Amino acid sequence: MINFSHSFFSSSEHKHSLLESAHELASFLSKNKKPQHSKKLKKSTIKIVRKNSIIFKFNYIKTM
Repeated sequence: MINFSHSFFSSSEHKHSLLESAHELASFLSKNKKPQHSKKLKKSTIKIVRKNSIIFKFNYIKTM
């Protein structure tokens, strides 16, 4: 399970595409992790900085 908390600074027309990008990235990361036998929680923060200075940052917690 992946829980998202979003904090971002952008104009409204960019929010949808940024959210899609974040979810696609999180999905990609979760699919490409090697299976772990431990049940530890891993918390990661990913910051995406675009060319037009829009900053999109989100945290996810994944059960490993």
